[in-house]
Amino acid sequence: NLLSRIALMIVDSATALYLRDFSGRGELPAAQMHLAKFLGSLQKLADE
Repeated sequence: NLLSRIALMIVDSATALYLRDFSGRGELPAAQMHLAKFLGSLQKLADE
């Protein structure tokens, strides 16, 4: 199983995608929410 063999995952520039897709302070809460979900998914992968 590939996931059981992964010891380290490097995520580079993940926040850049959110900065590009969400512009302005009015969209900051939505961007933070999406980023938190993404980071939560990464945490879930790390815990498995």
